[in-house]
Amino acid sequence: MSGHRPGIETAAQLQKYLELQRERENGGPANATALEKLINHRRPLDPDGIMVGVSRQALDEVLAEHIKALAELSKATGAA
Repeated sequence: MSGHRPGIETAAQLQKYLELQRERENGGPANATALEKLINHRRPLDPDGIMVGVSRQALDEVLAEHIKALAELSKATGAA
C-alpha cells in the first residue's frame, strides 16, 4: 500500500486503524471535555507563551485515552 502507516500491512489492519481513529476522534464527552480544556484553557507561564499551565486532570485523561488508543492500535495491527 503506497503511503500507508507503519505497522499496517493489510486492508483489514488499515480498516481497523481507521475505525480506532474515528472512535478516538468521536470520543466520549469526558475525553472531548479534557481535550477542549487542554486546547482552550491554557495559562501562560512565561512572557513568550512557550510554557503553559494546563489542568492536571485534563492532561491525565487525554494521556490515558492516548495510551489506550496506542495499545488498541498495536493490537489491531499485530505490532509487538
